Amino acid sequence: MITADVQQLEPGGRVTVFELDASSIGADQLWFHQHLQAGVIWWQGQQYGAWPIEATGFARTSDQQPAPRLRVGNGDGRIGVMCQLYGDLVGARIIRRQTLVKYLDGKNFPPLRNKLLNSSMDLAPSGATTPTNWLASSSGGTGFTRLLVPSNLANSTRAWRWTLENVAANRYCEGYSSAIAIEPGVPLTVSAYVRGSVGARVFFQLQLLDSSGATVGWPGTPAGGDLVVGSADFTRKSFTFSNIPASVASCRVFVRVYGNNTPTQWFDVDNVQAEAGTQVTEYQYTGTNLDDGRNPTADPNEHFRDEIWFIERKVAETKEMVEFELATAIDLNGEVLPGRQIMSNVCTWLLRGGYRGPYCSYTGPAYFDINDNPVSDPGQDVCAGLVRSCKRRFGENNELPYGGFPASGLVRT
Repeated sequence: MITADVQQLEPGGRVTVFELDASSIGADQLWFHQHLQAGVIWWQGQQYGAWPIEATGFARTSDQQPAPRLRVGNGDGRIGVMCQLYGDLVGARIIRRQTLVKYLDGKNFPPLRNKLLNSSMDLAPSGATTPTNWLASSSGGTGFTRLLVPSNLANSTRAWRWTLENVAANRYCEGYSSAIAIEPGVPLTVSAYVRGSVGARVFFQLQLLDSSGATVGWPGTPAGGDLVVGSADFTRKSFTFSNIPASVASCRVFVRVYGNNTPTQWFDVDNVQAEAGTQVTEYQYTGTNLDDGRNPTADPNEHFRDEIWFIERKVAETKEMVEFELATAIDLNGEVLPGRQIMSNVCTWLLRGGYRGPYCSYTGPAYFDINDNPVSDPGQDVCAGLVRSCKRRFGENNELPYGGFPASGLVRT
């Protein structure tokens, strides 16, 4: 898909991020990017921090290999110290990743005002007594029931109704949501459409949970915030819970309906939702993950091919910057292409892994000297690299893992 995007007149913004993987030389991994105006960039679940970078020489032409250089800001001295401790970072791997803005992770975009639950959308199955995603419990009292009844209001198709009979004062029945992610430290506003008989009273409460699921606190509806309802028409009620600790990772929303010794009371709750911030909005995204829906086109699999480079040498260093010259793995090791040159009667496996190495794979107990004569001393075991050497070890008529080109001597030019 991304290959089709770049062929359009306006493919969208391109994002480039870098990973410095110096673990092979004993140092750390760093993730950074050069889009300083963007702050943190999230890509494929990894956080890349903004860093002063100048990357040049990555362009490819038909007649010349790229010769990239990377200038990295050294204002805090971190890169300079790493160079001192780890041999100028020579051999460290630089991974250059590119994608389009439209495919970045949802965390890069403003959060949707998350709806924890909407009972008009999460209806219970036919015949059920509680809405989907809600559990039910009670404390004291007898004779109450919970059921779903139709609602004729335009903003709701169904409501969650409690009918309480002779429930003692300050006794209640309640429903609560499953644990849902919230933004730590951000106020949470809970709202609902409510209606009920005279004297019916509702109370909102949160169960705050940390990342392990342990309870952090139980903030209740602010003082004077109990809903005393005596209306047959739905009204929107909302309360903001402030001062939520930064350690909070999720919460459950509790809705309690209290009795007051009245023979029969009823109370309808509809469109229960909670959202980050202090404002109530009519339309909310329904989901438990705050990142879901922030970017509908996010796709970690849509990107250009990762470019893997290695630091070949440090070109320059000042208090403000360090400049590196990059190379491919082949250039860094001084290798040439093709890797195996055609030579008659010379086994290249001797050069790649050695005799009895991974390519030759000979593990037999028979030993031979340089002239292919049998010997009993393992210290004299040497392979001459000839076809006959292979036959001595693997058998005259068996398949030979010979790494040379025995027929090349027959070619005449």
